[in-house]
Amino acid sequence: MKKIILSVVLFGAVAVNGQTSRLESFEKSYIQESYKNYEGAIQWILDIYDENSYVDNLRLGWLNYLQGEYPKSRTYYEKCVELKPESIEALVGITYPVYALSDQNELKRIYLRILKIDPNYSYALYNLASIYYLEKDYKSADELLLQSLKMFPFDYESNLLMARIKVGLGEIESAKEYYQIALLYNPGDADLIEENAKIN
Repeated sequence: MKKIILSVVLFGAVAVNGQTSRLESFEKSYIQESYKNYEGAIQWILDIYDENSYVDNLRLGWLNYLQGEYPKSRTYYEKCVELKPESIEALVGITYPVYALSDQNELKRIYLRILKIDPNYSYALYNLASIYYLEKDYKSADELLLQSLKMFPFDYESNLLMARIKVGLGEIESAKEYYQIALLYNPGDADLIEENAKIN
């Protein structure tokens, strides 16, 4: 009986020590990140890495992105999505290296996937609208951004982008209204003042 109790106690001690080691590794990783020693921060996670751990992969996705290792970053974030397919957090993570790699078609695919999970996710709405605007698909951009502005009517970036979209659509009076809202948010923006003056 004593042997059984001792075994349980020892097993518990190992488990606690293992957890402490894991917590310590994350803590040390954060410290190295704060010093911008990304290689060191990555190594602390690799030392305890479990390929089936969502948080390990998420952390390595972020750190490799900061390190400029975009393909590696993308691979770790994709592993997160494989482990938790409904994770918007991980899907947003993938957009960082994908954007850095200038893969616009893949960005669109990811934002559309996010919006299937949450149709009102403003980050995806705004960024997908931005892509459509750059592609001169003003109608699609307008529809998406309008949905975002319903939730955040005084958002500076969204009002500025909507003003530009309205100019693209030839809806000048509407564009003026959005420029005015953006100016109320940031009255001293010289570029914005110049843009607004061009249509007045």
